[in-house]
Amino acid sequence: MTVEFKDGANLVKQLNKTQTDGAFSATVGTVANDAITTVKIKDANVTTAKIKDANVTSAKILADNVTTVKILDANVTLAKLATTAKKQVLSYQVEDLAANADITTTAMFEAPAGVVCTITSAKVISQGTAAGIEDGNTCVVVLLKGANAISTLTYNTGNAFPAVNVSDAFAALDATYKVVAAGEKIHFTVTNGTTANPPAFMLQVEYTIADA
Repeated sequence: MTVEFKDGANLVKQLNKTQTDGAFSATVGTVANDAITTVKIKDANVTTAKIKDANVTSAKILADNVTTVKILDANVTLAKLATTAKKQVLSYQVEDLAANADITTTAMFEAPAGVVCTITSAKVISQGTAAGIEDGNTCVVVLLKGANAISTLTYNTGNAFPAVNVSDAFAALDATYKVVAAGEKIHFTVTNGTTANPPAFMLQVEYTIADA
């Protein structure tokens, strides 16, 4: 049986249905380019499942159509952000110690619930002038996760404490201990020799966050 549908724009030229073993095979004729218009497509027929991802391109989306009110909070997740958008900076002020004075294990940060923090860099930023630091009287600054060293800076004759307003980065960070899970803490220590007298300085730690 052949059924012909005619529309002013010749929407469908021919629809052939042949019944075979209880099933139907259908052949649809050519549809003119100008025959499919917006008014002929029901809203209910345009569903997400019928739109190919590859067909949704930036060029097809008007800038004014992407607004804050159209983006659900639940759809803005850490996994969808660039690394730079997930970067956090922690700064901790270290006091001006006297020669031979130390700072024992001191907490400077605790990872919050629901996230994992990964330290990407750390540095000492000097706020004054050091004195008395040499090979026999070193100044050692250690960054730790709990009791485990993430990285160590040792100042001596060959590696002078940075001048005022100059920063000095910690060396390579331990791959295991630089990852800080929720509830775990970052600590630091400062150990000075008898004459080693560092100035006050800032400990700056950069890290990224991800869902736990």
